[in-house]
Amino acid sequence: MFPDVRSKPFANIRLGPDVILDSTDAYAGYLPSGKISAFSLMHQSGIGGAPKYGVVSQLPMVGKVSRPLADLSIPRSSPDRAEVGRYSSSLANGVSVDLAASDHAGMFSYRFLGGLDTNIVHRGLGIEQHYVNGNISLVYGDNGHVAYEGDATYNNGWNLGNFRTTHFCGRFASPATASLFTENLNSSVEGLENTVQSDGRGGSNAENVLADAYLKGVREAVEWDGGFKAMIKDDEKPRTNDQPDSSAPESSNRDGRGAAIPWLTNGFITDEYSRSVSRAVEYAANDFAPYQVAKGLDKSDDAAKFLGRSRNWRHHWNPDASALGFRGFVVPRSKDGGEFVDQDPLSCGGCYWGDGYYEALSREYSFNPHHDMSTLILRMGDDVKFIDRLDTTFEFNKNPHGHSKCNHIIFDPSNEVSFTTPYLYHFVGRQDLSVKRSRYTAKTYYRPGRSGLPGNSDSGAMQTWLLWNMIGLYPLTGQTSFPIGSPWFGMSIDLGRGKTLKITKEGKGDCLRSLKDNGEDWEKNWVDCSRTEGHGICAG
Repeated sequence: MFPDVRSKPFANIRLGPDVILDSTDAYAGYLPSGKISAFSLMHQSGIGGAPKYGVVSQLPMVGKVSRPLADLSIPRSSPDRAEVGRYSSSLANGVSVDLAASDHAGMFSYRFLGGLDTNIVHRGLGIEQHYVNGNISLVYGDNGHVAYEGDATYNNGWNLGNFRTTHFCGRFASPATASLFTENLNSSVEGLENTVQSDGRGGSNAENVLADAYLKGVREAVEWDGGFKAMIKDDEKPRTNDQPDSSAPESSNRDGRGAAIPWLTNGFITDEYSRSVSRAVEYAANDFAPYQVAKGLDKSDDAAKFLGRSRNWRHHWNPDASALGFRGFVVPRSKDGGEFVDQDPLSCGGCYWGDGYYEALSREYSFNPHHDMSTLILRMGDDVKFIDRLDTTFEFNKNPHGHSKCNHIIFDPSNEVSFTTPYLYHFVGRQDLSVKRSRYTAKTYYRPGRSGLPGNSDSGAMQTWLLWNMIGLYPLTGQTSFPIGSPWFGMSIDLGRGKTLKITKEGKGDCLRSLKDNGEDWEKNWVDCSRTEGHGICAG
């Protein structure tokens, strides 16, 4: 998790320190100890994998700087301090730093000791990202103020990113204050559609994002016939494996579906391909997304094709695989004939890039066809057996390979694969158990403080899960339904466009005894965008 200063969750500016401590990976830039190499404007917050940050940075220096590209990192003289809207550091060279930000501007306030030469070194080399080229120039105003402007181009990094250029400008408003500005020209959805349209590199989950935008009413940024073509392109265009990964050399890891060909031709993915089960479960959900959009656009043939393909997860379901008294799990298929591979559902090999499952067990992935729950429940037996299997997922000491901090349960609150699992009781009419499991997760594995998240933030995924739990709803990707949990407190949420979601709570405790929607009794355990359009949780 990266403690930075920003004006809102998706603001362009994410201003904070870049810290160096021996060979320790600072991931999103921050470490509680170590030297500060610079303060930079744009961090990739909360990622795993490897660091990716350090874009458009500067460092206040005392004395002459003869080698600006050398390691100029400075120790702290005291721990950093943070509060809402402000981040502060005290450097060992005597400089005090305060940071603030708006959506598109970072504000730096430096206080130097008197009587010393002062310099501000501007750097754009990035950390782990590859600096390609750039420029910076000074502009002198008639009033004596100095401004600067420039750009920097980067590529690669741990995700093998393409070329991208960041433009920046700034001015020294006084001897102690500087401001930098960046410009975000496109909304996230419009930018994603354009990316997929131009080169097909949206990544498989681009379909989910576009479908969510369509289903939940964020439609004006996309011309949807073109948007749907972009989804098909992302689904079906084979990827060129021009930068093979030594851990998984058989297919592209960068440009979306690395195992698209066997998925399209066979309806399953053999173990010749890495992460075959993870990919199959994910691709099935991805294919449900264009089905939803095609249905809305009255493209019946396309809708039928993608609905059928979204059910391909079933081809990985081995009814004879067993664990803890339960039968039926998703497993790999052999490259030699496509037979089911004998796989312990409580083991995932190395659980990494070259294995059949990525970062989760078969027991976890087997709960994840959220778009096909009626079939999944039948495959697991019936409603009672489904509840039993869910209950076992949360029991202590059922997973010998699990986290000790989580009492060796199968459910993993530290990873996205398990995020929706506590809410699956809704599908068999046990909203009370969804509240019990999700509230326990929130109260047990999340806490205030530096180690307050159960796992890697992953660009805010952990925090978002907690926020939805507090609100008392849960979003199902690529669907219009929101399972109803139990709000922690009353709240009013500005949805934009003049709309507000107002939640009132009466009484104490977690159990939801009754519910009203706009003053009317509501008996279902979910709300839907079609119900709330114009006054509720979805844009209209």
